[in-house]
Amino acid sequence: MKYFASVLKYLFTRQSIKKCFIFLLFAIVPAILFAYALPVFRLFGIIKQTEAISFGRLWITYFHHWHILVVLVVGFLLCALSSAFISSTLTYHMRIGQLGLPNFFSAINNDFFPCLVRTASIVVALIVHYSFFILMDSLWNAILVPIAAIIVSAITFAALCLLLVYIVSSLSTWLPTMVITGQSPLNALRSSFLSVKHAQKSFFVFYLIIVAMELASAVIAFYLTTPLIAFIISALTNALAMIFAHVFWFIAYFHENNLKRADLDISSFKRSA
Repeated sequence: MKYFASVLKYLFTRQSIKKCFIFLLFAIVPAILFAYALPVFRLFGIIKQTEAISFGRLWITYFHHWHILVVLVVGFLLCALSSAFISSTLTYHMRIGQLGLPNFFSAINNDFFPCLVRTASIVVALIVHYSFFILMDSLWNAILVPIAAIIVSAITFAALCLLLVYIVSSLSTWLPTMVITGQSPLNALRSSFLSVKHAQKSFFVFYLIIVAMELASAVIAFYLTTPLIAFIISALTNALAMIFAHVFWFIAYFHENNLKRADLDISSFKRSA
């Protein structure tokens, strides 16, 4: 819980409005695209569906229109771009102590490739876990009665979520390691994994809170009868999850490497005031 509390403190204390505006400005567009193309609540429909159909047919039910693939490609690139701007903003604020919009060309030149690698890695992990979930779900639908299939599919989904959270939590400082130190993705992956093994429990708890937040909003959206409201809830939750995750990665990097954060410094004038 300590890292989640640190994230909330960073976002909602000093200069809160400015921070939230900057980060939301970068996060909202990819969040909207993913809320449209891949709403989490559609997975509940897959769990609820108990018809015994083939793995391939069940796999594509999440992508109910062909143009979703185009939206996903655009969303993927914009997500990496947004991640670069957020990372540049956080780096400058925590190292220099000044908060503001990053320089476009500087952010692209310095941070786009690390953010692209990190985003692509998460996409691959999500595809692998989704494919395995669909494989198991199609198996349960084929061999179990409907009620049992729904229950076991829900348990499988929860177990895979926990496994994914555990894997991702072990690489929490990968992106800031690449961005701040300039290491190659492989070297940064190795060093970030080895340097934070002792803190993985705290990282794991943070990711559990983010997943719980996504699932809670998905449950609300699933039972809403107004598609527009469900879409807005999904988009805002995606944006918050993206912002929280980036702030967490950089706070964790500075804390675990015992680096001084300039944004926490208070001038003597402000102290006396």
